[in-house]
Amino acid sequence: MGFWSKSPKLSDEAMLVAFELKNEIAHLRKEFPASAYMFDATLRATSDVLAQFDPQKKVDMLRQSISQNGARTSSVDGGTSVLAQRFAVIVYSLSDQTEGVYLLTSTFGDAVHSGKSYRPLDERDELPPNDRKSQEILQSQGHKCFADFARSLRASQINVGYDDTKYDEMVQDTLAAFDVREEAASGMLGTRLRTLGEVIFRLELELKKSKCLLFR
Repeated sequence: MGFWSKSPKLSDEAMLVAFELKNEIAHLRKEFPASAYMFDATLRATSDVLAQFDPQKKVDMLRQSISQNGARTSSVDGGTSVLAQRFAVIVYSLSDQTEGVYLLTSTFGDAVHSGKSYRPLDERDELPPNDRKSQEILQSQGHKCFADFARSLRASQINVGYDDTKYDEMVQDTLAAFDVREEAASGMLGTRLRTLGEVIFRLELELKKSKCLLFR
C-alpha cells in the first residue's frame, strides 16, 4: 500500500520571520540605499556566478566564502556582503516543493533585480566626498571627486575597447562603496545591519525547527 510523502512546510513562526526579513530589507533600501545596493548586488553576483552549480554545491561554496570573509564583518561593506550570502545559503537550502517558499524566493528575486543598478552620477559627485578616507583614496589616484574618477575610468575603457556594460558596473559598484562610507558616518547603519543579521539568524533557526532545510 503506497502513501503520499508530505512536503515540508514553513511554520507560522518561520513565515512571520520571513515577512520581517522582507520588511528589514525594504527599510535598508529606504534608509541606506548604498548599503542596500551592495546587499542586492551580492545576491545578483551570487545568482550569476553560481547558476551552473547544483544547490548543494552552491551552499558549500557560499559557506566557504562566508568562512573566509567572516573576519571582515566588522567593516560595513564586508558585513553587508556576508549577510547577503547567509540569506542566499538559506534560499538555496530550501526545496522548491516547500510550502510557503515563494515568500523567500521572491524576496531573493527582488534583490537580484534591484542589484542591477544603483544611482546615476549627479552634482554631489562633482564635489570632494565628506569622508576623509574616501578623499584619500581619490587623491591617491589623482582625483578630487568621484566624477573625476568616473571620467578617468571611461577614458581607460575607451583605450582598451570601451564596454558600456562593464563601465557602468564598475562605476555603480565603486560609487556605492564610497556612498556606504557616508551612510556609516550617521552611526545608524551598524544598528540596521545588526538587526538584519539577527532576523536572518532567527529565520535559519525557525527553518531548522520546521525541518525545511535540505542542507544543514
